[in-house]
Amino acid sequence: MKILILGGTGLIGSALEQHLSADHEVECVGRSAFVSQNALNKLV
Repeated sequence: MKILILGGTGLIGSALEQHLSADHEVECVGRSAFVSQNALNKLV
């Protein structure tokens, strides 16, 4: 399963990413990704 975590660079998001990445394809996005709309569109 593909999972997109918004706020994935924070404390909870990074722990969640480590837990889920064992069984799933995980992408984490922090605040800087929202500067570029094209970068965000590529993730979705």
